[in-house]
Amino acid sequence: MSTSLPEHDDALHERLRRVESRFVELNTRIARLCRLLDVRLESEDDLQRLLSGASFGTTGTAEGEAARRQAREWAELRALSKMRCDLLAETLEDFGLAATCTLAEMAEGDLQRLGFAPGSDGFAMLARLQALAAQDR
Repeated sequence: MSTSLPEHDDALHERLRRVESRFVELNTRIARLCRLLDVRLESEDDLQRLLSGASFGTTGTAEGEAARRQAREWAELRALSKMRCDLLAETLEDFGLAATCTLAEMAEGDLQRLGFAPGSDGFAMLARLQALAAQDR
């Protein structure tokens, strides 16, 4: 992990690596589900709509087993998005804004290296984190 995060504390460095890995895992699965469901989470409003259970216009098009599978995929996408929000809140509380922003940027970079387009995971909060971090500097 090449970053501006503190490296003098091995235990802290390991915790930060685990958080980054968790962000990458969540973001990768979310991006895959978005691709599978043909949904784009381009804004915080889209994320709020997803978390509230609102439709994105693609639900209800399948029948039978396909409809049940699609419903499970939507439920998984909601659950993973909620988990990512919770992880983000915990990371902010535990490590502060600068470290959280750095971790989120690193996870986004890892996702792009896996072949996903920027923003394909619907992580609209990254831009807000970057703006807040820039204000802090």
